[in-house]
Amino acid sequence: ESSPDASSLNEENLTEECLVESRRSGASCAASPTSEVLLDQEVPLFPVCRPISEFLEHPGSDECEVSSLWQDFALPSETVSRWCSAMDVVSPNSTRCCCFTKSYFRYVKGTGSVLVGSQADAEKLADWVSKKDDPSIAGTLLPEAPKLRYFTPREVANIHEIPLDFSFPDHVSLKQRYALLGNGVSVTVIAALLEYLLSEPVSTTD
Repeated sequence: ESSPDASSLNEENLTEECLVESRRSGASCAASPTSEVLLDQEVPLFPVCRPISEFLEHPGSDECEVSSLWQDFALPSETVSRWCSAMDVVSPNSTRCCCFTKSYFRYVKGTGSVLVGSQADAEKLADWVSKKDDPSIAGTLLPEAPKLRYFTPREVANIHEIPLDFSFPDHVSLKQRYALLGNGVSVTVIAALLEYLLSEPVSTTD
């Protein structure tokens, strides 16, 4: 099975999940141009973007658990070196990510975002990539790139706003879990869009 092209995810299949939060005072909407239309029509939909950090496992856990998580879901260094220019990398401070496909964890190109430990590491990675692709310093020994890891199945489920009490049966493998979660959407985004689409249009004429 071939991996989908990254550009198709970023432009056509974009959930840009913008990690919106549902509020009864106004469900949320991810795209700002749409938000302006919604506000013009007096539909109470307001963008409330939450950082990736709020969707990660083990927030505030002890150092041992966090280290284990980064070890178990780490991208191999050779994968980072080969595909880093094609990957969508986000940090805990990011408020967007690409959609996750059923091929996530098997392929890295165009299957979903991967995580870097901090914004500082994201900047180091960008600098590392630019030097790696610079022909003027070809052959120069570069420092090791910052660590990257996959989102866990639970984190993907969190981004899709699947309830926290949901869990897969033990016999479902890790790859099967990613496949079942692949191409999912945020229920909050869909709810906001449906509320807008089914709302009565507001006349702009006096």
